[in-house]
Amino acid sequence: MKHTLRGSTLAETLVMMLVAGIVFLAAMEALTLVSRLVARRAAVLVEAGRQHDGIFRLGQLLTTADSIRSAEGGGTGELLYLYRAGGETTLTTRDSAAVFVAGEFRDTLLRRVGHMQLLRCDAALFERPIPSKSTSGAIC
Repeated sequence: MKHTLRGSTLAETLVMMLVAGIVFLAAMEALTLVSRLVARRAAVLVEAGRQHDGIFRLGQLLTTADSIRSAEGGGTGELLYLYRAGGETTLTTRDSAAVFVAGEFRDTLLRRVGHMQLLRCDAALFERPIPSKSTSGAIC
C-alpha cells in the first residue's frame, strides 16, 4: 500500500503568502487608526477633566473668599482681588487663561477664557445656567 502526501504548488504558496501579506497590512493599518482615535479621545477627556478641575477650584476660591473686588483702571486683562483670612490673592486673565496668583505662586485655573467680570448675584449659584461656548453670560 502506497501513501501519498498532497502538497501545494509554488504558485499556490505564493498566492497564499500574497493574500496573507495584504490581510496583515490591512490589520496593521486598522490598529494604527484605532490607536490614533484612542489617543485623540484620551486627550479630549484629559482636557475636559482639567476644565472641570479649574471650574471647581475657581468656585472654591470664590466661595471661601471673605470679600472680592475688581481692579480699577485698565490693564492687560481683568483683575479680581480675593481677600481671605487677612491675605490678598488675585485672579487675572492673561493670554486667554484665568490665572490665580498668591505671592510668588501662579496657577492656571482655566484656559480659553475670553472675559472675566465681577457681577452682583442675588440668585443662588445652582439656579443660574453656566454659559457655554455658544452663549454669552457670566457665573456669579
